[in-house]
Amino acid sequence: MKSFEINTDILSKILPLYLTSYLDANNWKFVSKYEDIASVWQKCDDNVTIKVIAPSDTKLADYANRILDVIKVLSGIEKRPIENIITDILRANADTIRITAYKGKPINSLPLYDASNLLKSSLDMIASVAQSIINPRPYFCSRYSKEVEDFISGLKMGHTEQGSFIVNIFSKTDPRLQNLFTPLEKEQELLNKDDEPLGRKTIMRISQLLPLAINAANNRDEQMFMNSIKDGMSANFCESISEITKICGDEGANIDISWAPVRPVMPYWHLETNFSIRQDTADVLTEAAQRLRTLAPEKDSEIMGYVVKCEKNETANQGEIKVNDTLGDKSRAIYLILNDSEYKRAVEAHRDGLMITAKGDIEKQAKKQMLVNIRDFEILNED
Repeated sequence: MKSFEINTDILSKILPLYLTSYLDANNWKFVSKYEDIASVWQKCDDNVTIKVIAPSDTKLADYANRILDVIKVLSGIEKRPIENIITDILRANADTIRITAYKGKPINSLPLYDASNLLKSSLDMIASVAQSIINPRPYFCSRYSKEVEDFISGLKMGHTEQGSFIVNIFSKTDPRLQNLFTPLEKEQELLNKDDEPLGRKTIMRISQLLPLAINAANNRDEQMFMNSIKDGMSANFCESISEITKICGDEGANIDISWAPVRPVMPYWHLETNFSIRQDTADVLTEAAQRLRTLAPEKDSEIMGYVVKCEKNETANQGEIKVNDTLGDKSRAIYLILNDSEYKRAVEAHRDGLMITAKGDIEKQAKKQMLVNIRDFEILNED
């Protein structure tokens, strides 16, 4: 037996909640509780009823050994190595997104540039979907909300796996309180996926958007993309999936999702968990992203950048400026029509090399992206 398998420090990190949640998620049935020390679980395997005793008190002198006893039984039933069982139980409090590049090929590394882009695109995918839950849009060009930024900062990356290049991203989620004696039918009546926390909602929405995007791309159906904006489809999401797929080799990308056992999902939510995206699908997703970028106004947007052009008729009481907006992933030209007072300040900012910032709605007008309904116009570092 490998030292990893009998390392008591690792076994001691397995909390009772993680173990019982794993048992519950793998169709073990709670039988009874023995004071505050342990709980009894059973499962029928090949018409044989097997029972395990899960320790509930981490202060027990032989706590790690009792955990190992249960894991050995699980390893025998699931026919998986003990270290894999331990790893899965330790992840019991996190939803997992697993991205596989070069599936089935003996590749254990990627060019550093590709690996960096794979991680960046994975974050872009998750962040854009999280933001779509708060406010769905066809394209997100400005900073994400603080709520989304806080969620993204809490994501973790696990060890890559051998055989292919595999990235594991963990999204920690809070345990759900439950009564082990409540019938599943009754529990389903009480749970609504709209009541889930933002992190769980985000991973759930990814599992719903991926098949929508794949189907729309494979059918070259532009309207399917447009109709899905309300469900979270965005140019950012399509671009990120396309980029992930192009990095993942000729066979395309494989994305798998698994749910935290401490917060089980309900069967009636009908969530898919395994997705394959072909290279030709990625090309269509890139085109769809370009269409989505120009589809609709960007409401309540913020821009920030340097004034690069000013135009005003001598007799007019307003003027137009061109700003190189740098708040999004890529810089872009945004035009503003300002009243005489604000225009004069913008001209001074252009002269002095100062940045401006403003908020409003971005609309496409005559091949220009215009900021309209302007508010909070300011010159940064202005004396």
